[in-house]
Amino acid sequence: MKYIVETVLNVSCPVCNHKPFRYNAELLSIPYFEEVLLMTLLCENCNYRYSDVLITSQNKPMEEKFIISNIDDLNVRVIRSSSGLIEIPELGVKIEPITAAESFISNIEGILVRIQSVVEQAEKSADNVKKRKRAQRLLTKIDKLRNGKGKATVIIKDPLGNSAIVSKKTQKRELTKKEAQLLETGIVIFDINHNNKK
Repeated sequence: MKYIVETVLNVSCPVCNHKPFRYNAELLSIPYFEEVLLMTLLCENCNYRYSDVLITSQNKPMEEKFIISNIDDLNVRVIRSSSGLIEIPELGVKIEPITAAESFISNIEGILVRIQSVVEQAEKSADNVKKRKRAQRLLTKIDKLRNGKGKATVIIKDPLGNSAIVSKKTQKRELTKKEAQLLETGIVIFDINHNNKK
């Protein structure tokens, strides 16, 4: 791992109030794409970690869509910055940015694993049989996608243009100023009332 910046910041950790934070910035080169800057804050006392990623050459508000249609599509690289919203309409799922949201570089299967984990928790905490069955149907859909069966659309919207789906099959368009302003922030959402019978 090669850092282009490695320093210490005299600020308190939000978890344990320890000072200082270690700050690292790393320039990553991603094949068939652009360079990205991965920035990390680390508390050496409690190991709290916060990361963000910036695409060095893209800054327009963007929407990117990718259709999962086979098992190879699960390997497609996804860069999600702290300002990026991820949607998979067929699953009724949104991963919304929040204040101090952590960015990640993953692949489509990694996103499905994150969603699966949230849905499994929702299934366990469901307060009635109907909600539990909806969660189970969604888990079945995710399992099929992870085994290369079925189709779904991964959408990323980023008002700062720092998120991307790295594939020649990705459909890209610039968001209008109004669309970018309407993007909301929130948390990882599993809509347990979404109709997953299709």
